[in-house]
Amino acid sequence: MIASEVAEKDKANKGKEFFLPKGTIVKHGTSLCRVDDIIVYGIRPGAERSEKRAQDELLPEINGVYVGNLLAYFGAYAAYSSLMTEVWNLPIYLEVISVLHFEPRRISHMALPDIPLTLPVVLSIQLGEDCLLYADEDFVLDGTVPVDQSIPEELLVSEAEAVWDKWQTGCLMRNEGIPSNWIKEIEYPRLGSLQGTAQLHKDTYADCELFAGGTMQAALKREPASLIQSFYKAHKRTSLSQKVPATNDGLNSLKNQRGISGASNQFFNHAHLQMAFEHMAEMYGIPLHR
Repeated sequence: MIASEVAEKDKANKGKEFFLPKGTIVKHGTSLCRVDDIIVYGIRPGAERSEKRAQDELLPEINGVYVGNLLAYFGAYAAYSSLMTEVWNLPIYLEVISVLHFEPRRISHMALPDIPLTLPVVLSIQLGEDCLLYADEDFVLDGTVPVDQSIPEELLVSEAEAVWDKWQTGCLMRNEGIPSNWIKEIEYPRLGSLQGTAQLHKDTYADCELFAGGTMQAALKREPASLIQSFYKAHKRTSLSQKVPATNDGLNSLKNQRGISGASNQFFNHAHLQMAFEHMAEMYGIPLHR
């Protein structure tokens, strides 16, 4: 089936490459602990592929930087959760979840281990030149290709524009990757603290709805346009609720926030993010693998 599709598209689109024009705004999801390196060196080709994807899927024959729109929020949560899985499985973490339900401030008196200084974050990027885009292999032929099957490069070229138009995702083929000065903002979810309200903020819940929306696109092959429209209708935004400039000063101001500056606040926020996301997953029928 794939061989015939390649032959058809190659014949119709011989040599037809798809470029995103200079000035296009794209997004890329990652975890906070990787941003220090990105601020200095940019996003290098292949550097952001999650460990889980490397285990579950064939490595792509191409090497680029995955960019998009809604799917970046899936990438952010996937990168974050791959780092947090060991923490979530700790007995003390299950105790924190239990305490959150009836006496949250008890967390500040618990003996908590050090955990990664991380969050799911989305980088907003403005392309500084016309950039060649290949199709995201997960959405070639509308996502019907099995994840253990290699996709010919010709199909990644011929499908690039169609995948971008429908699924708003692709792989940026630039040898140097994305330079740091193209990255304009860092989006991140709303954080709370035990010194403030001990309840989940409505913005945090909405932020997790964006992560869930990206995961619905990835796992259920739901088209992003309707998901984004629905989110905007409910929350009057199409991004995470918090943003800082993608500079050293902006990054430092994010990392110095009370919500991630101490073990009890870290556990408090990680627990809320996990519980809100898993609630969304159950509500929308998203399969979770931990």
